[in-house]
Amino acid sequence: MLRRDDRARMRRRGPHARPLLAALILCTAVFAGVGAPADAQETVPLGVTVYDDLDFAWDIDPSGYIDDGSDDAYDGGHELYVNGQWYPGFENATVELDGDQFVIGPAVFGDIEVVRKVFISRDGAFARWIEILNNTSETGQTVTLEVYTNLGSDDYEQFAATSSGDIARFDEGIAIGSGVARGLGVSLGDKIKLISPNGVRTAFGVSPRVVSYDVVYI
Repeated sequence: MLRRDDRARMRRRGPHARPLLAALILCTAVFAGVGAPADAQETVPLGVTVYDDLDFAWDIDPSGYIDDGSDDAYDGGHELYVNGQWYPGFENATVELDGDQFVIGPAVFGDIEVVRKVFISRDGAFARWIEILNNTSETGQTVTLEVYTNLGSDDYEQFAATSSGDIARFDEGIAIGSGVARGLGVSLGDKIKLISPNGVRTAFGVSPRVVSYDVVYI
């Protein structure tokens, strides 16, 4: 039986069509060579709406994307495509982390098995997606993952900030988030020093390794 405290509620949803529009590409955590964890035991039918601690609705589609959210926040959020193929829907998901995380799949794309994990926070207003890839062959594989979101604002978006720099120069420096840049007081072209405690061993102990990087993308 799915366990959640009285701050999170769940209700069944009926069948609905997959959104066709994709407006915003979002980042997703990816782990290769790992299967679904053994502790995912309980099951729940997909097509459910989960409410976080701030009562935001996350209506989880059988393929793991968010249909509408609260107040039409999405018109399909976090749709996954693997090598250009849409991630299919499943009737049930296994749950873990006391019912806060839904494990969907695996779906098979050739020699690649893909599991989606959707986590809905019970202590804040956010959700997290993890895509787990397992290569079932004995040869290396190149996989393209795309995650698309269509915002429900329907072209009325207002962006407070955007990225700057050239991500193609990532091998020449470092990319950091805008919040980190503000906290450090740095901008494009500035240098950041990273210190690793696993440095060179000397007669006086371990000397930390210090490397400077140019900020090429924020």
